[in-house]
Amino acid sequence: MIEEDAILTALDERVMTITLNRPHKLNAYAAEMRPRLIEEVRRADESDDVGCIVIKGAGRAFCTGSDLSADVKPGHEHYENAYTTSIKNDIRSLQKGEGSGSAVFFGSQTPIIAQVHGWCLAGGLELAMKCDFIVCSDDAKFGYPIVRNMASPPSHMFTYLMGTQWTRYLLYTGDHIDGPTAARTGLALQCVPYEELDDAVRRLAHRIATVPPELLAIHKGICEKALDAMGRPLLQDLAIEANAMAHKTTVMRDFYEIGAREGYKAALDFINRPYTNNPS
Repeated sequence: MIEEDAILTALDERVMTITLNRPHKLNAYAAEMRPRLIEEVRRADESDDVGCIVIKGAGRAFCTGSDLSADVKPGHEHYENAYTTSIKNDIRSLQKGEGSGSAVFFGSQTPIIAQVHGWCLAGGLELAMKCDFIVCSDDAKFGYPIVRNMASPPSHMFTYLMGTQWTRYLLYTGDHIDGPTAARTGLALQCVPYEELDDAVRRLAHRIATVPPELLAIHKGICEKALDAMGRPLLQDLAIEANAMAHKTTVMRDFYEIGAREGYKAALDFINRPYTNNPS
């Protein structure tokens, strides 16, 4: 179970703001948080009162991905996890989760803005890349650190947004880039000082929301179909399969075994140890 207020919504003059509200966990996804977010996006998209959707994070970060601490159970060596489950079942689970979420975001007729500050990592970065725009602050940090040892991204918008070399840099190293770099590479539409982020997103969202919804749906539809024509649906399927295979690394196995014996912090220290002397 997660907190009842883990997802907050607020409507202001046709702009629906959806806030990830687990600041004590840097807005890391708990198990029930992702489907609730997807449902809120679907509900906003279906409302005639909403002309633009904004997704943001409370506290010091946008979102740091999945809450891995929920997957580590000290004293339970034999429970099923991403390493021990079969590739077939892992792919099926990813299709239900990551796949269905992608369908809602890319199928939305309402434009979506990711308002990013602080850490935007792993599943948080994938969430942001599913939106039509990323507007970030200069303190933003984008990355996918678990490609170093535990996973491959189960969706892939990197190459479409950033091109091949920056995509390779992020995925080969697991290092992060800052907000100004994200804007320079095309990952973000705009980077502004942190204190100006709310106003910048508000201006863009309200400007979009003034366009008649029928026209917005047409414009968004053709943009999404262009990406479909460039192979996005196939690449999404391939990314899910790659992630399922990446879950079978020996480091992944050791992470869960150490977590079962010693707890989440010890498991996290183990996978991060090779990188502590060369932090990104």
